[in-house]
Amino acid sequence: SPVVAHERELVPGDVVVFFTDGLVERRHEIIDEGLDRLAAAVLENRNLPLEELCDAIVEELAPAHERTDDCCVLAVRFQQEMANG
Repeated sequence: SPVVAHERELVPGDVVVFFTDGLVERRHEIIDEGLDRLAAAVLENRNLPLEELCDAIVEELAPAHERTDDCCVLAVRFQQEMANG
C-alpha cells in the first residue's frame, strides 16, 4: 500500500503516542476498531503523567490476561520552549 505523509503542528500540551501493532490488532476485527480504542484511551487519559498514560493505555487495550502479542507504547508530551537567558 502507498505511504501517505501527514503534517501536523503541535502545540504545548499535545501528546504523541507511538505503539506496536500488538496493542491495536485483533484477528477478528479490522484495524480501525483498535485504532479507535487507542484514540479514546489517549483522549480519556491525556492529562496523566506520561508513565501513567502508557500504563492506562496498555491496561485498557491489551490487559495482561488477554494479551496474545507483545506490545510497546511510547508517549511524548510537547512543552513550551524555555526562553534562553
